[in-house]
Amino acid sequence: MEKNNHLSVAIVGAGLSGSLLAINLLKNTFDGKIEIFLIESTKKRFGRGVAYSPNSIYQKLNVPAKGMSLFPENPNHFVDWWKSNGKNYFYLGESYDENSFFPRFIFGDYLESTLNSNIQTKSSNKEFFTINDEVIDATKIESQWKIKLSSGAELIVDNLILATGNIPPGNPSYLAKEVLDSKRYLHNPWDDSLFESIQQNESLGILGSGLSMVDVIMTLKRKNFQGKIVSFSRSGKLPKVHSKPDHMNPTPFPTLKGNANEDVHLIRNWIRENEGISDVHLMNVIRPFTSEIWKSWDAKNQLRFIRHVRPFWESFRHRIPSESMAIISEWIQFGKLTFLKARIQSSKLENDSIEISTLEPHAKLGSYRFDRLINCTGPDTKLKEVKSDLYTNLKKKGYITQSENGIGFVTGNLGQVKTKEGKFLENLYCLGPLRKNELWESTALREIRDQVIELTSVISNINTKNTDPLNQSSL
Repeated sequence: MEKNNHLSVAIVGAGLSGSLLAINLLKNTFDGKIEIFLIESTKKRFGRGVAYSPNSIYQKLNVPAKGMSLFPENPNHFVDWWKSNGKNYFYLGESYDENSFFPRFIFGDYLESTLNSNIQTKSSNKEFFTINDEVIDATKIESQWKIKLSSGAELIVDNLILATGNIPPGNPSYLAKEVLDSKRYLHNPWDDSLFESIQQNESLGILGSGLSMVDVIMTLKRKNFQGKIVSFSRSGKLPKVHSKPDHMNPTPFPTLKGNANEDVHLIRNWIRENEGISDVHLMNVIRPFTSEIWKSWDAKNQLRFIRHVRPFWESFRHRIPSESMAIISEWIQFGKLTFLKARIQSSKLENDSIEISTLEPHAKLGSYRFDRLINCTGPDTKLKEVKSDLYTNLKKKGYITQSENGIGFVTGNLGQVKTKEGKFLENLYCLGPLRKNELWESTALREIRDQVIELTSVISNINTKNTDPLNQSSL
């Protein structure tokens, strides 16, 4: 096979997934010349994305600093970076160490700083370009990809990587059109301008009680919000608080059956058997198996898990710092914040406010009225709901197809994208949350690091001209 001595890679999305891939490509050794194009539609998100934007001053990471290195072979990389740069954050008036939960924007600074450092020290056979534009279409031309940008410019590359991150929450079916069209409905909790429209003494309804809700509460706290909030969810459960890891040994993890009902029952029994051992320790035991368990289920079992178990899994899986829970507990105590287990039945716009009707435990019916309603239901997964010219066009061409379980589009073992005809497209890959259909857990730094290492190896060592380097037809 003839090695491709002049390679080009376009990475769509400059958040954690895209930026970390760019960093690894810049660090890696190549025999020939490589051109790397990092494309991001929003300029201020280069090297940090939405989650770690400069505006995420009040939201904390959900993992201590010692677990946030970009490089698994150098677990102290983030902590060492902080030791060298921490003096620049004196204005925060707080001290941080390896066990601290840092503000997210600081991790964004670390990610951006690491990217810039690797750009400056890249070898002479590498060229790096940032493009502040939106990718609206991509077409396969023999063994390459022609990318069309919203500015009208076009780019032809050997490898196309989709790293666009989480898709903003979809609109729940119970929300009436008049509510969806109202400025009082805030559909995207990750929008930097979200809090500009909220007045200090307004009443707020929040759809969902997960990590996005926690982020909203933390920002409202820092902005001295004085109104009242009700959070609605099917489970009524909050994420768990990080507990200190212990040194107790749990019983062996059970052998599972490949059936969602049986497997969830076995895992719950295993957790009960190990009562008293920290949640952190138990989650660390389960975590290496999650993708394997997910892949062992067919679409029917995966859908059953999503419908009935997901809220409880996410409450166990996602943990928040004790400082964040202290604020939430304080607001609950003083009546500013209420968590309600309920299914929302309908909504309407009423006298310049939003009114929702609920079905609560014991068949109780409820009615609530808010000045603002914030959608914190989590990332959307349905392709037909995604407001993206790129994914709309890729779907029309049959390049991507909705998965049976409804979570994004179908991908293969290394993130290769599968077409409507069931074939893998040459040199088209996705990273991070876009692989949730395949892996289930695909949003945290730990999983993204592993994906990036694999994909860097594929691009740098296996990519060849006019061949099928992964033998994708047999996957």
